[in-house]
Amino acid sequence: MLIFTLNFACSEDLGNRIEAKNLTVFFEDKSDFETAKKVAYFWKECDLIGSKHQYIRLRNSNNTLFVDLIVSDKNKINQLKIEEIKLLLALQNEIDSIIPENLNSAIVICKANFDPIYNINK
Repeated sequence: MLIFTLNFACSEDLGNRIEAKNLTVFFEDKSDFETAKKVAYFWKECDLIGSKHQYIRLRNSNNTLFVDLIVSDKNKINQLKIEEIKLLLALQNEIDSIIPENLNSAIVICKANFDPIYNINK
């Protein structure tokens, strides 16, 4: 069973967070707790949690839930193959199925400080 720790004590200005083994999901508003929890459970159920700690940030803007993922090697982003982009788009579609109906997700690949480098939808 996945156990989460909810921490409302903000780390810098990344907002609230849910923590589990090797996974932290940041979210801006406390009202997004349920969505963040669903994303964290989804990550676990789909075996997306690896041996290295992963950080995800959820941001809402204009009916879009941006799912910011930190890449381990930012130099490889320029080398994404069509198959890898298709897998990310499939992942995004799966995320759409677990978030509120009024939102669409958008996966954004980021540097370590959540600075966006690549939006798979552009």
